[in-house]
Amino acid sequence: MNNNKSLSGSRSLDFWLLGGASVFIYLVLNLIYFLKIENIPGISEYFTSMAGTMFILAALCNNPHFMASYKMAYFRGKKQIIDNYLQLLLYPALLIITILFSYFTFNTAIPIWLENILPNINLFDYKTLGALLLGSMVNMMFLTVGWHYAKQTFGASMVYAAYDKYRFNKIEKNLLRYSLLALWVLSFTSANLATTILEFSGLTYQGFNLPSPVNNIALIICNLMIGGLFLMFVFKYLKEKIIPSINMLIPIVAMYIWFYPGLSLYVFSFFLVPFFHSLQYLVFTYKVEKESILEKANILEKHESERLIFIKKYLNSFSFVCLTLILAGWLSFEMIPRLYDGAHSTESFFGFGFFFVAATLFINIHHYFIDNVLWRFNGENIKKLMR
Repeated sequence: MNNNKSLSGSRSLDFWLLGGASVFIYLVLNLIYFLKIENIPGISEYFTSMAGTMFILAALCNNPHFMASYKMAYFRGKKQIIDNYLQLLLYPALLIITILFSYFTFNTAIPIWLENILPNINLFDYKTLGALLLGSMVNMMFLTVGWHYAKQTFGASMVYAAYDKYRFNKIEKNLLRYSLLALWVLSFTSANLATTILEFSGLTYQGFNLPSPVNNIALIICNLMIGGLFLMFVFKYLKEKIIPSINMLIPIVAMYIWFYPGLSLYVFSFFLVPFFHSLQYLVFTYKVEKESILEKANILEKHESERLIFIKKYLNSFSFVCLTLILAGWLSFEMIPRLYDGAHSTESFFGFGFFFVAATLFINIHHYFIDNVLWRFNGENIKKLMR
């Protein structure tokens, strides 16, 4: 096993960034609730200030990870954009058109022909067309986010398996991949068993009304996949005498404890899961961007020494990149949408900050499609990770 390769420069730090920190916080929170000490002075303050703390963490970690994906997608030349025009041009255009249409039809009654169809599928109970479109985008975001988390978890484990020379055949890879996807389906069906009116940043929308048998089937499949995954690791040990490293396993463990129904802490998962997901994402981004800068430095070393010096300074001041991403995230998620909401008085007209919600939905949903381009196993980013 090669114990030298790492993402951050330290395998110990990789452990915490890839999921170890989230598992630790999960255990601490469970211990606090088990001992019933959450209301003790010195501890309760952390819970009462959770929303404010997570707002700061979102500005420092969550929002920048979205901006990092845009940087990698749109600032590597026209060829990458043209080759992936669906994810980078067509899909965002369709999202923007949908958002604009929902803005101008938010108080427009749903057409009768569409209203007659909706009760038949028993999914929606919206009164206006714009609310239906925007509410559907919220549902789409929550549907695709679990798929996105599952894919990232699989990718993180596969990268470390390659570092450790822990070989998977095609069947074993698919078993791991589909066990994570089964967990995503189970988590989603468990959260959408009843038609309830929910709220997202002031926007009311309706959840799915899924029948109980759907969730029961998802539970059986997920449990079978978990059992199969466990047996796979056991058989690999008996046959090949190899043990997966903790760094390869920790993303999988983290995904299961936060998403498996009955284990997850729903009160905190809404805040903590996106934060730890972003933390995991950024360590991969750091590795790839560092390799990209080194490539440019090697090219310029023979030709333009002044630029080489600039690039080396840029590489050694990674904090500048971080600050840029933090600023871009704050502008995209907070300042610009809220300025538009104030200028158009959307809270008075719609009852919520329309542009704030629209920006959140657009960036989140589009981010999932962008990552489908950036992290393909035969793509340049993965090749950089393996160096």
